[in-house]
Formats: sequence, structure tokens, C-alpha cells
Amino acid sequence: MKEKITIIGGGWLGVQLAEALYADGYAIAISSRDPKKRLFFENNKWKSVSITFSDTSVNINPLVETDVLIIGLPPTGFTNYPLIISSLLSNFSVTTRVIFLSSTGVYANTTGRVSEESVLIEGHPLTLAENIILHTSNWCILRLGGLIGPKRHPIHSLIKKSPPLNDGNSPVNLVHSHDVIQAIKMIVNQKVNEKIFAICNPEHPSRHDYYGLAARYFYDKDLAFEKGNPGKCVDGSAIENWGAYKYTSSIYNFDGCK
Repeated sequence: MKEKITIIGGGWLGVQLAEALYADGYAIAISSRDPKKRLFFENNKWKSVSITFSDTSVNINPLVETDVLIIGLPPTGFTNYPLIISSLLSNFSVTTRVIFLSSTGVYANTTGRVSEESVLIEGHPLTLAENIILHTSNWCILRLGGLIGPKRHPIHSLIKKSPPLNDGNSPVNLVHSHDVIQAIKMIVNQKVNEKIFAICNPEHPSRHDYYGLAARYFYDKDLAFEKGNPGKCVDGSAIENWGAYKYTSSIYNFDGCK
């Protein structure tokens, strides 16, 4: 019998992840604060978990026994995100395998290549949360690039901004949700432990070139950019060098973001 997996964060990525893992035969529990979403989860034969928050703690109903805990809870809207993560972990056994979905936004503002060993922003809520995860007994941290995928692409917010947009020379650091899900599936299947991976597509065109192309594709419009900061380029190759994993979804596949 395959393992039980609990996903905290039943949003855009969490639902796609639940669908993929359930299709592979895993028993899925997934959280949401939205009663309508919880009904949707139950209709998909997933165990629905209600989750409520105070400023510093988490209440989960019902509590679930799980083999793998995937935390995809963003820090937005929390006054003390690290305490929320600490409280969340206290609801589960110390033997639970924890996969924490962080962000490449933790990397310090710099130029050039950054990777798993690069300097982080010390006070970033996700950096502080990562430090808590590191003190668990069985963990893996994934620092995700900017997410694209079905019905999601940064161009939809960029097109609403007044030109010229900033940092046209900076490289984009994006990843398709399909590639994120494949990485998580590999980590679950191979029981990967004590690893940090940046998950970011190897294609890094400039913001000017890439979003200009996306604007013409989605909106038949041109975008104006200032050259600005050359920016950082997130190297997501470590996971490919470590295991049997390859990025397969090009960031230029705009059809896959409709």
C-alpha cells in the first residue's frame, strides 16, 4: 500500500499536486480554509482537512496520520510566519517526512548565478521558516522559481503596469508547475532526505525579451522596459545532477499557461 500524503496549502499548485499524487495511488489529505474547496476535495476522494490560524498558531481538524507532509503555505498574510510553521509541525509526528516548498526569493539581491549554497536574505520569512525545517528529523526543501502553468503567467499582472517596466536586462527565473510536481514525486518516491534544491527552469531569457514575447502572444501588445539591474540567475541544475530528473516544460510553452 502506498504512503499517506498530507498537503498543507490547497491552492493552485496544491490541487495540481494532489491530482498527480492521487493518480499514482497515494492516499491524499489536503487542507483549505474554504468550505467550498473542502467539498471539492472530498468529491475527488481526498481527505479534506480544515485549517484555521491565529497570529502564532495553527489548528488542524481533523488531525491526520501521515507519512509525508508537504507544506505549500505561502508567508503572505501572516504576521509571524515562522511561528505558524513551527506550530504546524507540532501537529505531526517527529518521524513524518517533511517537504517544504520555499522560494528562490530567499536569495540575496545580487547579480550573476545563484544556487543552493548562495547567500540568503536573513530576515526573509521563508529563510526563517527554512531554519525551522532544518531542525526536523527528515526534511527536504525546494526553492521554487516563479510559477507558471495552467491559467497562470506573470504577464497577466505585468501587462497592467505602467511602462516602462523595470530591470529589462534581468534574467527570468521561472518554472512550470508540471516540473515542480515531477520533482516532488521523485523526492517522495525516492524518500530523499536532507536535501535543498532550487527548482528553476534552465531557460533564462531577459525580462525584456521574454515578457515582450508573452505580451504579444497573450495580448497582441508590446512592452517597454528600462535596462535596469542585470539581476540574478537561479541555477536549478543540482536536482538534475543528483538524480533521475529533467526539466521537460519549456517556459516558452505559452499554450500550457492558458
